[in-house]
Amino acid sequence: MRIALRSAMAALVVLMAGLASACGAEDPTATPVRSTTPETTAPVEPAATPTPVPVSEPDASAPKPGAAATATPTQAPRVPVVATPVPTTPPPPSFSAEDHWKGKTIRLVLDHRPGGGTDLQGRYFGANWGKFIPGNPRIIVSNIPPSPSGTQYLWDSDPDGYTLGISTIGYRSLYDDRWTFQADEFRLVGASQLRDMEWMVLDEVPYESFDKAAGGDYTLTLAEQVATADELTGKFFAAAVLALWFDVPLRIATVATTGSSDSLLMLERGDINGYIAGAHWFQLPVLRPGWLRDSFIRPFANMNHPDFELPCNPEICMELPNVATFMSPAQLEQWNPIVRAEVSTTKEIVAPPNTPDHIVNALRDAYKAAVEDEEFAAGLGRAQGQPVFHVTGEQMEALFDQDTAELRAFLPRYQDLQQQVYDKFFR
Repeated sequence: MRIALRSAMAALVVLMAGLASACGAEDPTATPVRSTTPETTAPVEPAATPTPVPVSEPDASAPKPGAAATATPTQAPRVPVVATPVPTTPPPPSFSAEDHWKGKTIRLVLDHRPGGGTDLQGRYFGANWGKFIPGNPRIIVSNIPPSPSGTQYLWDSDPDGYTLGISTIGYRSLYDDRWTFQADEFRLVGASQLRDMEWMVLDEVPYESFDKAAGGDYTLTLAEQVATADELTGKFFAAAVLALWFDVPLRIATVATTGSSDSLLMLERGDINGYIAGAHWFQLPVLRPGWLRDSFIRPFANMNHPDFELPCNPEICMELPNVATFMSPAQLEQWNPIVRAEVSTTKEIVAPPNTPDHIVNALRDAYKAAVEDEEFAAGLGRAQGQPVFHVTGEQMEALFDQDTAELRAFLPRYQDLQQQVYDKFFR
């Protein structure tokens, strides 16, 4: 085991060194201060890209909480909504994409620290994407943690196509006035994966799934960095709302940090018996080989986007139905704004607001050409630890517009729900 671990780490170091060298050692512009605490995510060989299939709507006769439910595992990728074509402004007669980027440098901003999965993915783009962009510009990578600091930096950047970001934008500015960016005003270039979200539990938990835990006497334990009700957001908030609505016995421990490595360590030590996995469906078999295959840990709630199907990972398939199928219409009106904004896309390439159409479209064409190139896609699959699922910028902008509108409409009730969850599980 130790020899295999050393081999994996050595391979990762060689890959990171190659990518950093390809990106260039000199930074022609001032580079923001980097974090010094790395998080390492080992790459994984990509699986063959599945063929998309239509996704059916949830059955109107969805089972009620506590009722038995089964789902047929599928290898099909989740299929994003089709965006309605929007007319774009034609480029100025004098615009030449080749001249615009030739001899120039693109700064690719990351919200995350060096050494993690997003950093590895960003450096892969830095080393390899430039040749697909007209003019073959140099691409340098700048880490600006913690999230969403990099997103705010991108928001404040000039809309000239020379500053881009890889970010899970999120919607925190809608309920957190410390940030001025608005998710639906960024220009989206493309994404190569979709965000998944599952509630995982140790196999010692006696409930097969969340709907079987209603009113139970065995307590689920989670850990989170929450001190006040208004800090309850994102994937953890979604899980707590699920427990609130379906009477799942839950205890939440407030801790200093809940990064991926922290959560996995707490599981190994038995401090908690569950955690909320975001973008871990493909990563967990790499981070902890055999955990899913040998049932050390298993899915407890499938909280993925209700319109997308989740493909099998290298060890298991998702056999639980989406939690949305158990909800009433009134619950769905609240669930969709909380969850859809979290799981629409992840690690998308983003341009600042007001970036002109002719620049965005040139970048979208370059992104499409890259992810459809067999060699580039194979390397990207290894860097991001999962198969490449191309989501176009047009599709993402449609998703962001829809999700942001739903969340804005829900905001007057958002704080009330935060307080209900906080009072029940934190006091």
